[in-house]
Amino acid sequence: MKHGSLDNMLMGAGQSTVNVTIGQPATIIGWTDRYPAIVTNVNRFKNGKIRSVVVQEVNWKQEPWPSGYAEEIYTDSPCGVPRTFKVVTHGAYKGRIKDLIIGEHDAYRDPQF
Repeated sequence: MKHGSLDNMLMGAGQSTVNVTIGQPATIIGWTDRYPAIVTNVNRFKNGKIRSVVVQEVNWKQEPWPSGYAEEIYTDSPCGVPRTFKVVTHGAYKGRIKDLIIGEHDAYRDPQF
């Protein structure tokens, strides 16, 4: 995915999948926005390596304009459809997941759009 901001480009460059577990917080990286999510499933190969991670976006409340950052995140309130992020198998990002941060919620909605 291409990114509309330098922050999102750097964050979405790829993250290791070493300690991914169900229920962990996650952040989906968009064009200029970032959406909080929860890991709902971890798909593995027979050898135990992670094949893909399934996340479910959760509802959140934005701080007053023009901030764009999250004021509150409702982890018990899923929204949207589950999204699957595959582990990259070739190239510079081998063994990493692109456009997903695992381990933290970093919600942001660009106030310019």
